[in-house]
Amino acid sequence: MSVAILRWTLMIGAVCSLPLAAMGECLPDAMQASGAEYRICMPEGDRWNGNLVIYCHGFVSPYEAVEVSEDTLTGPDGRSLADIFVELGYAFAVTSYSANGLAIREGLADVVDLRGLFAEGMGEPVNTYLLGFSMGSLIATQAAEQHPELFQGCVAACGPIGDFTMQIDWFGDFRVAFDYFFSPLFPGSPVNIPEFIAGNPLAYYLIFVRPFITAPQNEGKLRELVAVAGLPVDEERFVQTAEEAVVSLFFFNGAAPNDTIRKLGGQPYDNAGVRYTGTSNDLRYNALVERFRADAAAQTEIAAHYETSGQIAIPYVLIHTEGDQVVPFAHAPMYVEKVAAAGGGGEGLTFIPVDRLGHCNFRTTEVLVAFSRAVYLVEGADECLALGRQITDPAMTTAQERSNFFVMAERYDVPVDRNVAIALPPFSSLWALLLGIIMQWLALLF
Repeated sequence: MSVAILRWTLMIGAVCSLPLAAMGECLPDAMQASGAEYRICMPEGDRWNGNLVIYCHGFVSPYEAVEVSEDTLTGPDGRSLADIFVELGYAFAVTSYSANGLAIREGLADVVDLRGLFAEGMGEPVNTYLLGFSMGSLIATQAAEQHPELFQGCVAACGPIGDFTMQIDWFGDFRVAFDYFFSPLFPGSPVNIPEFIAGNPLAYYLIFVRPFITAPQNEGKLRELVAVAGLPVDEERFVQTAEEAVVSLFFFNGAAPNDTIRKLGGQPYDNAGVRYTGTSNDLRYNALVERFRADAAAQTEIAAHYETSGQIAIPYVLIHTEGDQVVPFAHAPMYVEKVAAAGGGGEGLTFIPVDRLGHCNFRTTEVLVAFSRAVYLVEGADECLALGRQITDPAMTTAQERSNFFVMAERYDVPVDRNVAIALPPFSSLWALLLGIIMQWLALLF
């Protein structure tokens, strides 16, 4: 291939893969009355479709600043959630919540307040959708249950929505098992974390814990820890996936307990009557593993403010990875049962299990299928088809992403249009491309 032809080929590739122009902008961050910081992002000009997405983010260490950080806005595949939804024509709003750490109560109040602030500043949205990940999924679910007058649809991803006490015990059961097999690597106890660990548990883990977890001579202990704690792993990549689970749970067991106990008014973990199985010597394990009994005040607070009711009156889409090591998959079917017991369900509730390891380990297209399902249930087939055409525009997604979107959308009864036109550059860009090609051929001839 000649240099000139190579330049021509590269030029065509560059034109056909031009980055999207700016589709909107985020307004300067502002403060809510609670002290939370919030951000509103709007599509450019008349591209706003009139709808709003309020994003409920997950856990942030209580040792971090209370602010809207870019980390909390990073979605699947490392893409900005704000960018994704603004490109699709939606207004996007997020609050930091007025507190970090365990922030269910604060988050719920701030999300409801944010809905009002948006309406005051930008006008009443046609529809408001909630999108929550992890802890934010619980906040979004409670907002959907308690305020159907404000929110028209909800997508809840990988959250502790089935039983919050079960989530507390999931963390605690891992911690006591870790201490049994790897003591004294984790100083303190499940209900009393030293400040030098709580402030930066990942740094402590990398320096003092990881060498022991990944050491070949300790694989037997690691396997017993995984078995008794019930951690999902890939047996073909056992050490790698087991350590992924361990480091994730080590972080939450380091950063969360002190803050959680303070906010609940007592320690909530209870394994006093638990009979554990899965070790090489269950009798010995049950006799020696550390035991705790929950404080009544903490249990009362959880029952009053941290559980879902299942009384959902708006379209609700639930998506959860089956191999979630942080928020166990069991939450999802538990919530479905809770909704059914409350007399709900039917077409208004969609459950999308994703067969993959990892906490909130989704692909962007999977989240967009879940969101499209909510749009279909709220606005109907025409609006859903229009959204699907935007999502599957070659300017926004790759061929493989489009294929994944179509397959999953059809599986969950999301109307799609497979006849998506190929996105072309603007007319002026086509003339520039044609002129460039002519110039390249003239260079070859002369």
